[in-house]
Amino acid sequence: MRMVTGKELDKAILKSQGRTWDGMPISELKDGYLIRVAMLAFYKEPEKWVTGAYVKIGHFAQSDADLKYQDEVYGSLIEQVDKTVDLVYAKYMKALISYEGIQRIEQFMFHQDAFREILLNAIVHKDYSSCNPIQISVYEDKIYIWNDGKCRKIWIQRINCLQNILQNPTILSWQMYFS
Repeated sequence: MRMVTGKELDKAILKSQGRTWDGMPISELKDGYLIRVAMLAFYKEPEKWVTGAYVKIGHFAQSDADLKYQDEVYGSLIEQVDKTVDLVYAKYMKALISYEGIQRIEQFMFHQDAFREILLNAIVHKDYSSCNPIQISVYEDKIYIWNDGKCRKIWIQRINCLQNILQNPTILSWQMYFS
């Protein structure tokens, strides 16, 4: 028989009660009642309550070992989305520039709305109990976004895909505030 401990035990207990990590109250509060998702979404320093509740961005040259510069984005999850998108497009991604007459046209690797949606998915599906930040690795020709969430393999029309396992249903229901 396998022994279940730590984070795995916590998840099993919550599941047996029909609850999830993000909907649990913060027990350290002296007055009032605040669930974790509200603290993550709106509190200016969620890192005080949840280690790893931030985004880490790095610019790499040719390989993962060739880090050129990096930044960390802190604040409420709502602030992190806006700050991260702005920072990635201002500092990390290069635009192809063309002109139509006198109008300058910038074309990025990804449309800003698409990148924002990918970032929101990383936030919603992150396992916040892991204590690891969301990590964004930007290269000249690609970008990786990683979180410590779980995926399971599925096959759709003979295409090998990964399907997210929802870690934070309460955060997902609050996603309208991030958009």
